[in-house]
Amino acid sequence: MAPKKAAPKKAAKKVAPKKAGAKKEGGLFGNYLTTFLMSGLDEMEFLSGAGRTLDDKSVGVLGFAAKDKRPKGKVNVVSKSGTINPRDPKTW
Repeated sequence: MAPKKAAPKKAAKKVAPKKAGAKKEGGLFGNYLTTFLMSGLDEMEFLSGAGRTLDDKSVGVLGFAAKDKRPKGKVNVVSKSGTINPRDPKTW
């Protein structure tokens, strides 16, 4: 049996380095829209609230109870059933 010949080495193609292209304008508004939307961000803002400290009085069951505006006791309902005149729409 004859010895196997190794495959010939393939020469890697040399690629010219990419040129830094000119910076594109941001469409119709340029970068004005981005500047406007980012204008209120003085520091990093996170949607998760990671940068915000939480007050124990405003979180959980006790925080809800402090802000709850529903009546605490029994509510007196005034019935209109005795004062409705079916023939007079003003009393409906």
